[in-house]
Formats: sequence, structure tokens, C-alpha cells
Amino acid sequence: MNEIRFEIQHSEFGNLVVPIIDGRSIINILKEVEMPFCKKEGTLEIAGNYSGLPISLVRPPLKLYYGEQSRRTDGKITLLICDCLSAGCWDFVAEIESTDQKVIWKNFEQIHRRNWNYDELGSFEFDKDQFASALKELENK
Repeated sequence: MNEIRFEIQHSEFGNLVVPIIDGRSIINILKEVEMPFCKKEGTLEIAGNYSGLPISLVRPPLKLYYGEQSRRTDGKITLLICDCLSAGCWDFVAEIESTDQKVIWKNFEQIHRRNWNYDELGSFEFDKDQFASALKELENK
């Protein structure tokens, strides 16, 4: 099982939520995964070029990170947005499955680079109680 917590980043536009998986920011993880694709394209500056989501979208009792409330036609959930904070500009999305005991993030995708492959990430599987506890901490932030 992976462990998750949620870090708050302060910006001029408000508080943003960044998932921290096994002690590492998902943004840093993605930068490493995306770098070979960016090198091939000659676009190094776009690797890991993400921001967290506004806290109002993820604070409990909202269920976004559980896989509910998708506004996308493919059912995927936006985990991160572009660092310009414009939804749809450079979104990073995933399928999210929620069971009685686990929350699973899988089938990751950069919406504007469907040819980039995130298979090396595999899936992230979180204990549902630990996941809920990490989200609950956002209530007071």
C-alpha cells in the first residue's frame, strides 16, 4: 500500500492541494517520468509543470479524490492542473477506483500528450482509512 498526505501550497490565487505519495510530491514524481518525453520533444520546461487543485475542490465532504464528481466525459479525475492555474490548460488526470478498503489511482494521462506513457507509475493503492484521515486534515487548513 502507498501512503498519502496532502500538502497545502499558498499562492496569490488561494490555497492549492498537492498530493504527497510515499513522502514525495506527485509533481516531482511526474517531472521525472515526463522528462524523457520532454527531451525527445525538445520541451524540457513542461516536465512536471503542474499545480495542485484549489482547496475548495477537494476539501471534505467533497469526494473528488475518491473518484466522484468527474466533469470529464471519459470519467477520469483531474489530479493536477497547469501551473498557470487554468483548468484544461495542462491537466493531469487518472482513473480512480474506490472500494470498501482501498482507493486506487491508475491509468494516468496528460490530456495534451496522450502519447506519453505513465505505465512506470503503475497504480497507487491507498488504505481507505489512511486516505480519509489525510483528507480530513484539510478541513482545518
